[in-house]
Amino acid sequence: FEYSNQVGFDWALNVPKRLSLMDEALYANLGRANSGLGPEYSDEDLQRIRDGVEYVINPVDTNRYIYYNQKDLVKQLVRDRSYMQNHNLSVRGGSDKLSFLISLGYYNKQGVFKIGPDQLQRYNARINLTAQLTSKLSLDSRISYTRENQDAPVSATDGNALLYQVYRLRTRWPLLTPEGRLNGEGGSSGNNTYAQLRDGGYNNRNRNYFDGVFTFRLANVVKGLQLRAIYGVQYRLEDRERFARTLELWNRVRPSFFLNNPNVFEITRGTRLNNNIQLLADYNIKIGNNHNIQLLGGYQWEEGRFSSVFSSANNLVSNDLPALNLGNDLTKVNNQTIETFAYQSYFGRANYSFSDKYLFEATLRLDESSRLAPGNRRRVFPAASVGWNLHRENWFAKALPIFTEFKL
Repeated sequence: FEYSNQVGFDWALNVPKRLSLMDEALYANLGRANSGLGPEYSDEDLQRIRDGVEYVINPVDTNRYIYYNQKDLVKQLVRDRSYMQNHNLSVRGGSDKLSFLISLGYYNKQGVFKIGPDQLQRYNARINLTAQLTSKLSLDSRISYTRENQDAPVSATDGNALLYQVYRLRTRWPLLTPEGRLNGEGGSSGNNTYAQLRDGGYNNRNRNYFDGVFTFRLANVVKGLQLRAIYGVQYRLEDRERFARTLELWNRVRPSFFLNNPNVFEITRGTRLNNNIQLLADYNIKIGNNHNIQLLGGYQWEEGRFSSVFSSANNLVSNDLPALNLGNDLTKVNNQTIETFAYQSYFGRANYSFSDKYLFEATLRLDESSRLAPGNRRRVFPAASVGWNLHRENWFAKALPIFTEFKL
């Protein structure tokens, strides 16, 4: 048995710190002055910032607050460090005719946000089995399975999305109103990121990967001849569900801003199946002490099919129960994507060497692809090469002993 683990964390480097609210206010006033406009922050506003006042009721519109938030949005929403852990357990054993390896693994990685869905989990298993079935026939099989669960926010983190709102937009707007509701002042700001992370929904993916490679090898059918049959398969399943819940962001007394309006629920189901078959024959023969001949012939077939079904519905009658049948029938979307391909190849290669000094190689292959237009799908590719290992010549080794290998 073997067990290993790894625990660590990462963090972002060279990330600029946010300005304090006072610096932000002074620069905002300076920018407006340079544009010939009046200040955004009055002397009274600046004094409230110095005094640590968090908000006052707007005397012009008593339905709203004037905010002076000085709590760092980045520290409230973004992790200083994201932790990860990785665990692996394996067992191996067997005999001269049968050997095996079984391994299990688990991986977990936190996202950058402190709240909301933002993590990755992965489980994997592997079985390797090698068996000597007869004196000439052997089987080598390698089977693996991986399951990956990715929980993510409903909105993207790049571009002008969640991280942009935290790092680039105004500090003055707090995440919540004094009443504890989601804050709608400021339009697009860091409080939008908080709302999306906490209540906005999710964008989750579950992936299942199955892989297998099976190799039958028949050795010394006649002296120097080896036959191989290889079958490989890849099977991929991916499920994605995305739910964007409509959110009310409030001023003092009523909702003033909405996110994810209308709400939407999306489901994607995708499968991919690839099959690969190879039939190979290797023949090696040595004639006398100086002549070596290697022949390789083979056939390869590969086919693949991808299928994906997508459905979505918006204006769900329930904002807390994501289900396609609760959406507006007039706006429902359903579509399916299917992609298929197939390749096949015939190929051969001949190698000849004399005393490992003079080399010759010739290859010939015929490839056929379904991705090309009819009439252009089949092509033949011949190739040939010659070589000279100069370092094996006695005169070269004497003339240039600094070279251990020199080939033309």
